[in-house]
Formats: sequence, structure tokens, C-alpha cells
Amino acid sequence: MPDGERERVFLPFYRAGNADRGNPEGLGLANSPEIVEAHDGHL
Repeated sequence: MPDGERERVFLPFYRAGNADRGNPEGLGLANSPEIVEAHDGHL
């Protein structure tokens, strides 16, 4: 993953520059930080 995209990958509806341009579904990784932190983890 390019360094410039690492900060944005958890934003809602963000799609990486090399992502397939099909129909986006769901929120991707946007909810991941909250889920991981709720289980005492970190990203």
C-alpha cells in the first residue's frame, strides 16, 4: 500500500487508487478501528 494511502484507508467510502472500480459495497475498513479497539487491540 502506498504511504499516502495509509492515513486514508480507514475513512468511510475511501477507495484505494488501485481498487477495482466496480460498485462499492459497505464501508470497507471504516469500522475496523472501533471493532479492534473494543477487543483491546490496536491497528
